[in-house]
Amino acid sequence: MKFVFALFSAILLNVAQAQPQLRVMYYNLLNFPGSTPNRADTLKVIVDYVQPDVLLVCELSSQTGADLVLNTVFNANGTTAYERAQFIDGPDTDNMIFFNAEKFGLSSRYIIPTALRNIGAYQLYCKTPDIATTTDTVFLNFFVAHLKASSGSANESLRALEVMQLKNALADNATLENIFFGGDFNLYSSSEPAWDNILNGAGYALYDPISMPGTWNNSTFASIHTQSTRDTQFGGGAYGGMDDRFDFIFFNQDLLDNAKDAAYVDGSYHTVGQDGLRYNGSIISPANQAVPAEVASALYYMSDHLPVALDVSVERYIQDTTSVLEISNSANLEAYIQGKTLVLKKAVGTVSIQVLSIDGKVVMNFNSTQNSTIQLNELSVGNYIIRAKDAVGAEATIKYSALMK
Repeated sequence: MKFVFALFSAILLNVAQAQPQLRVMYYNLLNFPGSTPNRADTLKVIVDYVQPDVLLVCELSSQTGADLVLNTVFNANGTTAYERAQFIDGPDTDNMIFFNAEKFGLSSRYIIPTALRNIGAYQLYCKTPDIATTTDTVFLNFFVAHLKASSGSANESLRALEVMQLKNALADNATLENIFFGGDFNLYSSSEPAWDNILNGAGYALYDPISMPGTWNNSTFASIHTQSTRDTQFGGGAYGGMDDRFDFIFFNQDLLDNAKDAAYVDGSYHTVGQDGLRYNGSIISPANQAVPAEVASALYYMSDHLPVALDVSVERYIQDTTSVLEISNSANLEAYIQGKTLVLKKAVGTVSIQVLSIDGKVVMNFNSTQNSTIQLNELSVGNYIIRAKDAVGAEATIKYSALMK
């Protein structure tokens, strides 16, 4: 039996000290809606699993596509929590931002033109509890790009020029805070001039949160590849299996040192659905170890790219005081979180327990018994999957968000 429920932070954590996490995701939607608008239902499976507060997309082909994502993916079943920016039809495909309007408001939306496609620029403000009386808030600035595709020096030069359009704009507007720059960059290696432009161009520094430069088209970088999800051609996307790191999120110094009341949650950056086991293979075969089978299937059919995501903590934003857990229990094994404690019940014999980070790395691995409690105090702030299995094969899985240590 699978169900989702909310536990108030009075149970899970000390609200006064907590710094809520906001999840940001970038995703190439593969010419959406194109001839397959029913992919909105496929995207919903992914969004429901990741639960982004902010989603930035590229390869959006029309306002109809933007409306489908908003109304079918986010605001389905009568909910109205999410909003999007105005759609601007530029050359080639376009970008968009979708955001949780209970947490954010849109301050501005504009474009940075390039020779091929516009770079989308969006500023959100956090709806801090006292914003109505103090107008004091935290601003987050998001930029999303889809750079020139294909290898070769001519295309590398075009990517470098596109990046400089963005970097020059940042240098000209140095008061912007909490900068995110992501999307499908089509970079083959960090030796491309565009890479140095991203990090250092116009004297404005941006950072790769996982610090993994290199020539990415080899098995050494299998854990961070974002394209292609398929090893068979269909739907107009690229195929050939996972072998490229095309999709990125970079950010500025503000988010490293919490200079503007927001900070990157260390270790939270990940490629959704990437378990590091599929170099030159598809996202669904062999069986995916990072996400449930239905999510892996959705990633396979939605796009030839995987999304990338990270979490941000915002100090003064304490309006969201709940932690949502997804729990899957068998009939004979129950597991749940109480405070910083994992509670096990109804198990048979020895229970093996794994705690994994959101990118599939094992953080804790140990055995316990039925009717036992396990302290999770040593877990850093972040998102985890806890898996328990008893001696007769009964299983329980918990998606757990640790908002404070």
